Amino acid sequence: MKSFIISIIFFVAVAVWLNNWITSGKMDRYIKDNPHPIYTPIILKLLTQACYDLNSPAAAIHYGQWLTQDYPGSPALPQTLYHLGLAYESLNKKDLALSQYQVLVGSFSRSEYGDIAQQRLKKLTY
Repeated sequence: MKSFIISIIFFVAVAVWLNNWITSGKMDRYIKDNPHPIYTPIILKLLTQACYDLNSPAAAIHYGQWLTQDYPGSPALPQTLYHLGLAYESLNKKDLALSQYQVLVGSFSRSEYGDIAQQRLKKLTY
C-alpha cells in the first residue's frame, strides 16, 4: 500500500510540473530553441492529440498548426490534421474542420486518416 501511495504522489507531482511547464510557455520556448527534424514533429503531434484528448482544443490547434506550418512533410501530418479537424469541430468551426478533412482526403486518401476524414466529411456535410 505504501508504494502505491508513493506512486500516486509521484504521478501527481509530475502532472503538476508538466502542466506548469506547458501553461507557462516554457515548453514552447524549449521546442523552438531546440528543434529536431525528426523528434519535434512527433512531439507536436503528441501534444496536439493530448490537448484534444484533455479537452483543450485551442491548445491542440496551436500545436497542430505549428506542426503543419513548420513540418509540412512530416509523417506525423495525417494524424495531426485529423486532430486539428476534431479540435475545430469541438469549437464549432465547421469550415476550418472541413478544410482539414479535405486536405486529408486529397493528400492522404490511402491512409487510415484519409478514410476517417472521408467519414467526417460526410457527417459534417449532410
